[in-house]
Amino acid sequence: MGSPSNVVHGYPTLANFIAHDEDQSTSIYRSHRKLSSRNLLYLEAELSELEHELEILDAEDLRGSFEGKKFARSWKMLYESSDPHHKKQAMLIMAIRVKIKEFHKALILEQAVANMPRPHPQTVALVDTWTKRWLNSGKSILADASGKRLDDRKDLVALRAPPDHDYLVRFARRYLRIFFVHEGFHDGVGFFSDAEIVRAVNIFSMLIAAGLLIGAIVNLYLVHNPNIRLGLIGGYTAAFAFSVGALTSARRTEVYACTAAYAAVLVVFIQTESVEKRHVTSPKGAEACSEVINVRETEKYLRAEIVLAGWLLAE
Repeated sequence: MGSPSNVVHGYPTLANFIAHDEDQSTSIYRSHRKLSSRNLLYLEAELSELEHELEILDAEDLRGSFEGKKFARSWKMLYESSDPHHKKQAMLIMAIRVKIKEFHKALILEQAVANMPRPHPQTVALVDTWTKRWLNSGKSILADASGKRLDDRKDLVALRAPPDHDYLVRFARRYLRIFFVHEGFHDGVGFFSDAEIVRAVNIFSMLIAAGLLIGAIVNLYLVHNPNIRLGLIGGYTAAFAFSVGALTSARRTEVYACTAAYAAVLVVFIQTESVEKRHVTSPKGAEACSEVINVRETEKYLRAEIVLAGWLLAE
């Protein structure tokens, strides 16, 4: 969204721009990995120095008298001791306790930042372009070094993970997003909702899946030539496999499993439909009963195949 006229150009403008994004995809910030790594190294170095000092004091205790070794067994004696050596040792341990807690907190925070998702390149380009359109001068609305906050793309993190888009969603997001812009354009920038795009693609995907299944069943029902039926099964199965592989983010095992289940459904339909026709037209009940038994055996086999496909999908 563009900046309203009552907002001062600068950080207020950029904050307003980010806040008006419903999907929060523009909440992009620097992780400052170099500074964070340097800070961790400094904390680690401080701890190493404290550890070295403690080891020196421990070595002195080891060479000292038997009485001095008692302080290594009792924290109370060590903490309450008035001896300069042991008092220094107790204060050093307290300092290590504070510093190591700080270091571990920094490690946990750095891990959390490292696990943050990367922003979508298209979103980064949009925010960068918008911030540098200030007064059509090509300069950032932020002064000093902050004006280059998005230049290092590898150092950026997003507070909200971009959706895991499949091929069809990425296509719609790239070429059809103009149809999903809400609240119009402001300063040449329009926001579109990823949720609305995903919802529309899901509806389209369901229509494709239903069309491939219903269309195949109707065609197989109307066609009686076995050779043509075989060709239809192959064609519809190939089309289904292509739609799953090309229009979704399914893995190879998921594509195989879904395709096997789809083909099994078509085969079961042909077998059941053929037996029903023969049972109606044939007066020989024994032959019809045998056909039904064969179909049931086939159905058992295909059910096992569908179960295997489900297991592959679960894996």
